[in-house]
Amino acid sequence: MKPKHCCLKIWGIFACALIAPTGTSAAKERVKKVVPTIKPIELKTKQSEPTKSASTFVTKRDENRPKSGSSKTWSTFQDLRKSYRTGLISDEDMWVSLSKLSEDTERLNPAQRSAILQVQSTLLSKAKRPILSSIYAAQSLLESPNPLDEDYKRSWQILRDVSRKQPIQNLLDMVASNIKLGSRSAPIFGSDWNYFLANAQLKEKDLADALKLYRGVKTGDRYYLPAKFQESMILLDQNDKKGAQLALKSILQSPIALNRKMTGDEYYAMLDQANMALGRLYYEDRKFTDSIKHYRQVRRDGNQFYDSLFEQSWALFMAGYPNHALGTIYSVKSPFFKETFNPEATMLSSIIYYWMCRYDDARQELGEFYSKHQNAIDDLNRYLAKGISDSSTYYRLFEDTVSGVSSAGLGMPRELLTMAIQQDNMMFARDQYASVIAESQKLDSDGIFDSRERLDVPRRYLDKWSASLKDDIGLRLYRELRSLKADYERLYDQGQFLYVELLMSKKDQLLGKELHSEGKLATLSTNENIRSWSKKTQTWASDNKQEYWADELGFHIVRVQPMCVVNK
Repeated sequence: MKPKHCCLKIWGIFACALIAPTGTSAAKERVKKVVPTIKPIELKTKQSEPTKSASTFVTKRDENRPKSGSSKTWSTFQDLRKSYRTGLISDEDMWVSLSKLSEDTERLNPAQRSAILQVQSTLLSKAKRPILSSIYAAQSLLESPNPLDEDYKRSWQILRDVSRKQPIQNLLDMVASNIKLGSRSAPIFGSDWNYFLANAQLKEKDLADALKLYRGVKTGDRYYLPAKFQESMILLDQNDKKGAQLALKSILQSPIALNRKMTGDEYYAMLDQANMALGRLYYEDRKFTDSIKHYRQVRRDGNQFYDSLFEQSWALFMAGYPNHALGTIYSVKSPFFKETFNPEATMLSSIIYYWMCRYDDARQELGEFYSKHQNAIDDLNRYLAKGISDSSTYYRLFEDTVSGVSSAGLGMPRELLTMAIQQDNMMFARDQYASVIAESQKLDSDGIFDSRERLDVPRRYLDKWSASLKDDIGLRLYRELRSLKADYERLYDQGQFLYVELLMSKKDQLLGKELHSEGKLATLSTNENIRSWSKKTQTWASDNKQEYWADELGFHIVRVQPMCVVNK
């Protein structure tokens, strides 16, 4: 999808109609689309029905006194812990014994329950069940009356260690939302914890506190770059474009040597996000050459490459390089992206040809837009017209898409749904869901310490987290499809307007004059080596198309000349 912008004055009202600007707010939404957020796991409150503490997430409780009958349970735990530490009990036996003991933990006070959960978390870590280990560690801290106490350092350690290898951000956000540390830092995490505190404030729409906390993440921290990105999004929301650009540039200027706590993939993915955001911001500010530069710095093997390739075609066109723009669209339509549904690429080709007065070419592209995409758009409209908006329906649609159900079975083309589920905000939820499913499968196949005893409670934890993520995926897909519907309606309106313009323009051209001649591209710049384009360009004659090489994507120039009637 193209970044939105204000129309260029020199092109006048007709250019505006064909480029369909939506103004500053829409541009900001497009930039912010890459920001990952997710609904946290629901917590049981004090007003909820009593349940066994190990079976659900709970908030910290007020009672600290042991209840009647708790002394024996606590004494049994202490004996087990002593025997385990001295090597008299194996990991498996300790896990089974604690699982049995946890059935009576309602009789214990929060500090005692927290201690048992922490030992269970440590055992799950040794059993190579990282997701479950982090869940139990989080529960241990939520139960604890004093989570900053040295006794609970192990739970913080587990959360930090798991977060470096598994996508558990929503779990950490939930802990940050429910544990009040005052002015003190979280053990182990240090200033990195400000990132999760900021996420919690962002969820509450407290942008001022969130911005302050994001800025509290220090250079070299694991979450420094994500914090700078979120900072830029808040500044953008506050119409501080200069501040947002500075925050994004600080990401690009931060060398990998200062970000060793991130993996290489995480580091370069953040650079791609920053370049994409800057490309969109500069496009909105009509600094098209700068926009092109940042789009072209996105990695070819990264998840953002297709979007950067297509969006730069708009920037190239607006910068006055229609041949480069057509070449980029040629790459976008290559078989390497055959699963991508993007009718806007065809519409943009038609618009470019229109402004070059190549009306037959423009009409051909417009016809392709309707012949290839109209049925898909109609299918989407019919599906949404049913009025179904519950998350479970759209989760099933997501599941059917990834499992290979045909377009007929899905009710709309697979490539359209594939495009929707591959958006950044969908991928963030999908990654977390995939990690939970993988853990569930390991639990079913291998148990814990190769034992299948006492797995009911761990399964309930994973099922609860899985259900929350499934709900989130369903809601995200529903919103994404509605957004696509709005985009396609805009494209349809553009197509109708363009069709009328083509009829009028072709007629006038035959009469030796040009409709809206003051805005048409009658001549082209002879400079093909535009900034950031490099010398690696490929040109294609009209009889040599449909040949594609992966290393040439993004380097094509379609050399066609304007056919505008001038001096008439």
